Order: sequence, then structure tokens, then C-alpha cells
Amino acid sequence: MHTRRLTAVFIFLIAVLAGCSATEIVPPPTSPGSTASSTNPTTSETTTETTTTPGGIFPDMTVVINDVVYKGTPALAESDEFVEIQNWQPDPVDMTGWVLTNLDRDIPAFTFPAYTLEAGKAIRVYTNEVHPQWGGFSFGSDKPLWDNVEGDTAILYDAGGHEISRRTY
Repeated sequence: MHTRRLTAVFIFLIAVLAGCSATEIVPPPTSPGSTASSTNPTTSETTTETTTTPGGIFPDMTVVINDVVYKGTPALAESDEFVEIQNWQPDPVDMTGWVLTNLDRDIPAFTFPAYTLEAGKAIRVYTNEVHPQWGGFSFGSDKPLWDNVEGDTAILYDAGGHEISRRTY
């Protein structure tokens, strides 16, 4: 456990020195069914991710839900909530028909249009905002989608309905 943490810190420091952004260096869990926790330095809130597919920096990289930002700033609507997804694979991934949803709440699922997520890149799906620099994706909901009190589980499925990643906070 300590070795893994030291390795993550070492990778983080190298990435920071190389000028990488935070979304380019957050490592996913290391094996199927593993759980990883992280703390957002801005809000001091901890999120936990459990993955059901191979993941990790080495050797089998995958597409993961990096973060669920569930406390939006616009009152009541929280339109700036988002789920961040990153491609840790060495190749681009065709996300056409992939689905992002909330396991714990009855919300509309977001289905990706024709889109390819480049290797190492991250995108965000917002509750009701469009940010082209993050892919331009939005649920288009006028209501909050992510619970601020009890937490939720975001799940990403590929076009065949196979679970790719999940993050519980």
C-alpha cells in the first residue's frame, strides 16, 4: 500500500515538473474491482472510485471517470455540475453510443453522439452547461443531477452496454 502511494506521489511530481494538468495525471485504480480514493484540494472533499474493468497506469490503461463535481454554484439548478472522463489508453477511443448515468438516482442518461476521445485527454459532461474546451457535452437538465448530501455513483457504459467505469462519492 505504501509503495503504491509513493509511486503515485512520484508520478505526480514528475507530471507536475513536466507541466501536465491535474486531469492528465490522476491515476485510476490499478486492477479490476479495486477501489481508490482521492481528495479534491480545492474543496477538501473525498471521492471514491471503484472500477470493474482493467485499469491503472501500468500495464492495462483504460477509460475512467476521473471525478464527479456535484456541488454546482448556480442556486437550485447547479448547471455547472460535471462528470469528468479520461482516456488512459495509448489509442483514441470511439465513444459513439456510450452512456453516462447515475446509479443511485432516476435521472436521464447521457448518450454520447459520434465522438472520439483522444489518448490521454479528458472530457466533461455538464448538468446544463456547454464548454467546448471540455468536449461540449451536457445532460441539458434544468435540475441538479448529483446528490450533494448522500452521494451518488456515476457509471459509464460502452455502446454494447458493458460497464467501463464507475465513481462513487
